[in-house]
Amino acid sequence: MKMTIIRNYDDFAFTWHHNKQYINYISFDHDLGNDNKTGYNAICLIEKDYYHGIISHDIELNCHSANPVGAARINQVIENIKKRR
Repeated sequence: MKMTIIRNYDDFAFTWHHNKQYINYISFDHDLGNDNKTGYNAICLIEKDYYHGIISHDIELNCHSANPVGAARINQVIENIKKRR
């Protein structure tokens, strides 16, 4: 298993779009440095792909954010994804 640490939304989006079929675990942080987009925006990419049936395998999703409001938003999307599986 290979682990990749991604610290901004653009790198996440690129990695997700080119490798989603190989990804089996993601842990989200809400605050991604100086980027205007957050971990919430990143999890929404995954939710969209589950919604449209693009993802056919289970991915373990976790949130490790210390930002309580951001973590709550991310965890809500994770729960929505679990309901769609």
